[in-house]
Amino acid sequence: VNAVMMRHMPGDNFATVDMSVVDLYDGKLEMVKIGAPPSFLVRQNQVQVIRASSLPVGIVDDINIFVEQGVMDSGDMLVMVTDGVSDAYPGKGEDEEWVASVLGEIIDLPPQEVAELILRLAISGNGGQRRAADDMTVLVVRLESSF
Repeated sequence: VNAVMMRHMPGDNFATVDMSVVDLYDGKLEMVKIGAPPSFLVRQNQVQVIRASSLPVGIVDDINIFVEQGVMDSGDMLVMVTDGVSDAYPGKGEDEEWVASVLGEIIDLPPQEVAELILRLAISGNGGQRRAADDMTVLVVRLESSF
């Protein structure tokens, strides 16, 4: 994809990749990030910020692919956001700090409510506008044991 974008699409064309695969039998987690904003793994009272310092696809010839592996336990929550969400509070330090602090306070809410709350906060932090200035997507997944 990177080679095609570099050769056949002149100008400012780029794409990010943010992908997570969870094995539902043993909880193994593999995250692939290329130019994507941070993701968050919430475990008990801890929020782990997963960052990748790579440029998006289509910017440079050689891309760095960030791969993080780990394990999700029952009750752990994975939160992935687009840059429209993480950048919603400019000038407040690191872009992801506000998301991590909110997640630390709402770890017991169901995933749908977590996603809706983060999205509402991102829209309201967008300079007081009622509409998003950029695309905003929040994905929240909680691993639960069925035993």
